[in-house]
Amino acid sequence: MPVSRNKPPPAPTNLPLLASTPPPLSSLKFTTPERRLVSSHDLTLFQASPAHALLLSFVTDLNNSVLNLPNSSPVPVPPIVVHLLEILDHVAATATKFPAEDAGGSRFGNKSFQRFYDALWERAGGWHSGVGLPPGSEEEVQRYFCESFGNRTRIDYGSGHELNFIAWMYACHRPPE
Repeated sequence: MPVSRNKPPPAPTNLPLLASTPPPLSSLKFTTPERRLVSSHDLTLFQASPAHALLLSFVTDLNNSVLNLPNSSPVPVPPIVVHLLEILDHVAATATKFPAEDAGGSRFGNKSFQRFYDALWERAGGWHSGVGLPPGSEEEVQRYFCESFGNRTRIDYGSGHELNFIAWMYACHRPPE
């Protein structure tokens, strides 16, 4: 059945918050992230973890903040969002410096990506300097950021990289104590 252009679709209902208030920053220990979701068992463990609940709650909050708003609706843009958009603008500008190379018919990723990825790591610290990251979190946050663009070795991209992007936004979003 075609959708009527005169009547908007029914509004979705708010999604419930899934996690309680995030833990205080003072209780967190920052580490170098490592790839740990490699099996269905690992995924099951992650889905039962507090980290999963926090990230899902964060995404739900983002969804609820714009629910039922038209695209043209003015919304307040917090300073952290402006800063993260500036970082993404830097990424876009950096990407133009590493155009794809002729892969000679290879079906594998383009080697130019590795130089782009290296440039991200070289510049990520400076780009994040104004974010106000908690002391000791810089390496963890920068790894989430850089890994959200793909894997340097395999030259691929998948859902794990998307998860890194969400973790990066969440880590930058957390207000300082």
